[in-house]
Amino acid sequence: MSIPATYKVSVTNAGTCSGEDEVVITNHVVGAVDIINLNTAYCINNPNTTLQGTPAGGSFTVKGAPSTVFNPIIAGLGTHQVIYTYTDANTCVNRDTMMVAVNQIPTVVITGLQNEYCATNTRVSLAATPIGGTFNINSQVYTNNNIKLDSLGAGTY
Repeated sequence: MSIPATYKVSVTNAGTCSGEDEVVITNHVVGAVDIINLNTAYCINNPNTTLQGTPAGGSFTVKGAPSTVFNPIIAGLGTHQVIYTYTDANTCVNRDTMMVAVNQIPTVVITGLQNEYCATNTRVSLAATPIGGTFNINSQVYTNNNIKLDSLGAGTY
């Protein structure tokens, strides 16, 4: 979208002489630019993400270098700037910037478990570090740390 406007410019010198001129200036409105498929955080072992922005046809930089993918391993641990730059038909430029964190894979340690249990043991209390995760046994996610063993049936888990 363009918004033309006419401006009158008047100039008066140190004396009494003055002059005028009119000029038409068209101010082009720059459309929104967005990075559309990038998460704000990744683990270091996540796969590459192909970078996409709207409108299509712009270019990306990751850590200041041109790129078409975000690769957590190449980016490395820490927070990284990703910029999408788009230039429209009027040569107007707009950008979207995201800060993307790459995190270390946590070392998980499960504690307090025996190697074997009898099915008569009704509940086992699971503990792990770091805290805050969930337990997944046979595709069943447990958000608390009490697992009812007789619901699992016999087997190795």
